[in-house]
Amino acid sequence: APRLSLIAWFMDTRHACLHNTRLWYKRGAEEGDADAMQLWATCLESGDGSGQPASSSAALPWYERAAAENNVAALNNLAKKAWEGEEPFSPNADRAIELWSRAADLGYTKAQTNLGGLYLSGALCASGRGGQAPLQPAEGVRLLKAAAAKGDIEAFFKLGCFGRSSGSSSLVIYLQQAAEMGHPHALVLLAEMHRSGELGLPRDLGAALRCTRWAAHLGIPAALSNLGRMHCTGEGQAEADGELARRLFQQAADLGDQDGQLNLALCYLRGVGTKASAEAALHWCRKAAEQRHPMAEALLKELIEAESHRQEQAGPRLRHRPPSEQARRCSKDEQAAPVQGALLLATGAVQTGSIQPSPCIVSSEAALHRVFEVVD
Repeated sequence: APRLSLIAWFMDTRHACLHNTRLWYKRGAEEGDADAMQLWATCLESGDGSGQPASSSAALPWYERAAAENNVAALNNLAKKAWEGEEPFSPNADRAIELWSRAADLGYTKAQTNLGGLYLSGALCASGRGGQAPLQPAEGVRLLKAAAAKGDIEAFFKLGCFGRSSGSSSLVIYLQQAAEMGHPHALVLLAEMHRSGELGLPRDLGAALRCTRWAAHLGIPAALSNLGRMHCTGEGQAEADGELARRLFQQAADLGDQDGQLNLALCYLRGVGTKASAEAALHWCRKAAEQRHPMAEALLKELIEAESHRQEQAGPRLRHRPPSEQARRCSKDEQAAPVQGALLLATGAVQTGSIQPSPCIVSSEAALHRVFEVVD
């Protein structure tokens, strides 16, 4: 059943109620209250509660005045703007780190998480245009542990990601805790770790399926594609169901996931869970290839050549093998393959050479970029 929430705002004037204005923040800001400065700046920037159009330029002086008073939220906000190069700032890693350091030293959890992630990754600011964060893993771990001790889910996730990439089983525990707290990307990574039995975790396909289902329910494209793979192969405790797999690939593909797009193309190519369609296969294969998916690029070339040959011969369209149990379930060798673990063989529709099933696996490298994503 849907959940309903009732939110009550207590305003100080009739005008505030009618026009959703929070002018008490403005009064407090003008009187020198740092918290009011930060909150009034937020109203001005979003246009929510200020009674005027959204304006970053109007908000900036108030953020800067609040930061001068060591308001931690303002420091974090300005640091994020400096890191990402939001107007009117140019990207500036040194400035961002200085502001985050001030907020982190004052115990602000979000600043500790942001700065810790940057120290673990040595991330480039604006693709290097604004400099680079120094690589300080020990300090990054210290900051993230401080944030995790206060329950910050992103800190748990970043520590766990770093643990996986560095091979530290003691830090991977944080990834498990982030997954238990419902962090969707932690669930995706933990599922793959259970699937392959990494860093001392038992190989547990049932646990991998549960994590993947949870992440898919949260709308994560990679999880939708991974879950489709599991239902296509009947991996672990997943029921082999080609139609369900195709629907999951469709959802992932619609969200822009390149593995989902390739796997959907393969479904149309082999007629798994849907009527075989060379046109649809070509469409979704091209979508994945546009994202530089190497297997999709190889398959696209084969599909185009096959279609060109068909047109030259003026013969029937691409021949498709009828759906079969083999189209819905990989062989035992394929299920055991460390990289494949995947789904649909493109062979039988066209000659595919070395093309392998799309693995649909989010590697630690692919998800590690989230270690240095910053939060508001």
